[in-house]
Amino acid sequence: MSNWFPFGKTGANKTYTNKAVCETDEGQTCYDITDKDIRYQKISGDVLVEDAALKAKVLATDAILAKANREVDLLRKFQAMYDDVLNSVNRSLRGLDVLAADIIANKASLINRIEGVRQNLAYDIALCLRHLTIISKTEMTVGGSATEDFEDDRIKEAHNVQVTMVEEGAAPVTIKTAKCAVGKITIVFSGDPSNDHKISYHVCK
Repeated sequence: MSNWFPFGKTGANKTYTNKAVCETDEGQTCYDITDKDIRYQKISGDVLVEDAALKAKVLATDAILAKANREVDLLRKFQAMYDDVLNSVNRSLRGLDVLAADIIANKASLINRIEGVRQNLAYDIALCLRHLTIISKTEMTVGGSATEDFEDDRIKEAHNVQVTMVEEGAAPVTIKTAKCAVGKITIVFSGDPSNDHKISYHVCK
């Protein structure tokens, strides 16, 4: 089934299955947009064809938006971690408020309460450390294989890693997987990235 659309008409937002009906309702020539992305089409005679230059710009913009969305997702994850840590610290501060009141009301229990709060703070600090970023780097690929290792003695197998493509090379590839091992992270690309792709990775506990 064909989809007809008054291509080029300002404010047009409806497609038709019948060309004649489309042109009657819209008051202008309608074109078949079936399986076409109208963002980079141009009129050629009575059909729409791809505008190569416009398509390149549209796809480049799509890539930029996709990258921005990945960065936003990463920021949201770190925000969630930060919120968890902040909530834990706030709980400890509330415990200190209770302790202050108890000091005034019952000095005899001071030592035991201080030890309890100390233990809670030690737990919260440990929680903070688990969420802190250990490594944040931007590096260039080496090339020669679709799988590349990026080494750092601080990395452990239990760590988490988030990798984003900062800058594509002459023959763009995508990131398929990334995982931590002892002393390195291993990234698998969709193909050989050569030596002209720039990636950024963040390793967290």
